[in-house]
Amino acid sequence: MPKQKLRQYADIREFGNVFEFDDASIETVQKNWKSFFQNERPLILELACGKGDYTLNLAREFPDKNFIGVDIKGARLWKAAKTATEGGLKNVCFLRCEIERLIDYFQTETLSEIWITFPDPFLRGSQQNKRLTAPRFMEQYERLLTRNSSLHIKTDSMELYQFSLLRLNERNWQIRKQSDNIYADFTEDDLCCRIQTAYEKRYLAEGRTIKYIQARFNP
Repeated sequence: MPKQKLRQYADIREFGNVFEFDDASIETVQKNWKSFFQNERPLILELACGKGDYTLNLAREFPDKNFIGVDIKGARLWKAAKTATEGGLKNVCFLRCEIERLIDYFQTETLSEIWITFPDPFLRGSQQNKRLTAPRFMEQYERLLTRNSSLHIKTDSMELYQFSLLRLNERNWQIRKQSDNIYADFTEDDLCCRIQTAYEKRYLAEGRTIKYIQARFNP
């Protein structure tokens, strides 16, 4: 492993805003994130957050809410955690874990929103079960989200966009917003347009359109 990554992994263990899936400290937090944030504000996740562009910008824009960025890649989280620390952001932290295990880290009905921004679309037919809107993931979200809470999905992939709409409709989620080209259908004041990740900027420069879904969970 390159020395830089080794140093980043070491740094992560020292950051107070990163929890690792094999870190014993998670045992004291995983069922009560209020003990970390020290308040009872709404809790919002970004899944597969990468370097945390969306998580960090949401935390800056909504200081009255708490945010957790989730990713399995420690090197990516190092950048996110460092930026949050240097920026003095107290309403954000990061969890390094596999999303398949999300249910192990949160109590049921405690999340007010989940964001999925530009995840791997897994375009091969045999990989559809790995998509973050596949049934095995949706089952977790439905257990973790509170009633009338929202799931947000942004992607440049038409395949993932259509797949997600189908899965949401099958599970009787209420589609509140949908667009296969957000910059044609929405204004810059819409939240889905205000924040752009590094991936999104690159995709836009390549001439791709950005898709978006906001769905409400009503069990």
